[in-house]
Amino acid sequence: MTHTPTWQENSLFSLKRTKPSLSIVNPLDVLRQRIILEMARRQMRENTRQTRQNRAHQHVFTVTGLLWE
Repeated sequence: MTHTPTWQENSLFSLKRTKPSLSIVNPLDVLRQRIILEMARRQMRENTRQTRQNRAHQHVFTVTGLLWE
């Protein structure tokens, strides 16, 4: 014999499905991903800045003849 849900069970089930989740796991995962992405962006900017700075110094040394190989 199969169980037929009563109207109370049906209404409770629908309330549970439409109610917002109180879990903080998903928002924390989103925040964690944003922080990781921001850290990666900052590292990329720093690497780009350092590369440009190194190239500028190398160019100065090459032009002035100070670069010894």
